[in-house]
Amino acid sequence: MKKYKIQKINSNPQFLELNIINFKYNKTKLFHSINDAKNYPLVLFLFQFPFIKTIKLNNNCLELECFNTITWSDIEDELIVQIQDYLDNENDIVIENNSKIVDVYAEITPNPNVMKFVLNSSIISQPLEIKNSSDTNDAPLAKELFSKFSYIKELFFDKNYISITKNETENWDEIFQDIRSFIKKYIENDFPIFTKEFKNEKKSDEVKEKQTTDFEKKIISLLDTHITPAVSADGGNIVFDSFEKETKTVNVLLQGACSGCPSSVITLKNGIETLLRDLTNGEIRTVNAINN
Repeated sequence: MKKYKIQKINSNPQFLELNIINFKYNKTKLFHSINDAKNYPLVLFLFQFPFIKTIKLNNNCLELECFNTITWSDIEDELIVQIQDYLDNENDIVIENNSKIVDVYAEITPNPNVMKFVLNSSIISQPLEIKNSSDTNDAPLAKELFSKFSYIKELFFDKNYISITKNETENWDEIFQDIRSFIKKYIENDFPIFTKEFKNEKKSDEVKEKQTTDFEKKIISLLDTHITPAVSADGGNIVFDSFEKETKTVNVLLQGACSGCPSSVITLKNGIETLLRDLTNGEIRTVNAINN
């Protein structure tokens, strides 16, 4: 049985009244814009529709006013379906004042097996790739994602998003809402994303920092400045690994949506390789992804 169900009470050209079955609010509140809707996720959701002028939440009822350029009879059926879909995905109607609102939205990436889940707050200070569940001792959210969703293969965390790689047998249309809702609830409940030790301390048994030459530092700087922002927008990352002076070859690691992406080879050769060759006056001839 659905947790909440929407039922139309009545409507006229300007006002639509809906009943939210199983929801009790015991207050009356009128909203004139999205600026009034802090801690009211359903209201925030509804104000994304440009035809809505005001929203009143009264006990278990929604009263929606539209602008006089349209009438409810033209759009109410589709809107009710949209609200029901919102509630079916276990989104909140009201969040208590001592809780935080977390927005999570999904973006497709050039890699058909990777989707990018973007949050409205920062979750990590530097990129992190987690290849499997055995690497999640200091990453509770990653551990829960691997445990709850068996079709998840890899995770990539960066700034305010998580790129999730699924297996090829699943369809994103059937699973992304479950993942999005889980991430949203997890963070709203203030469960830890990473442990303090994981975020702030370097383990002694980690790989020692490589000694880099001035030219290698230049390559890293060029990648960070000219390449990383673009691939990050697509849910991925490129990490410098090494430079082979004899063959003028830069070896890189592809992470997140870049790893295993069918178009990554084209991007690597026609985009990144050409750019680095031009920026170094030919001191770089080839860029090679050692993990793709």
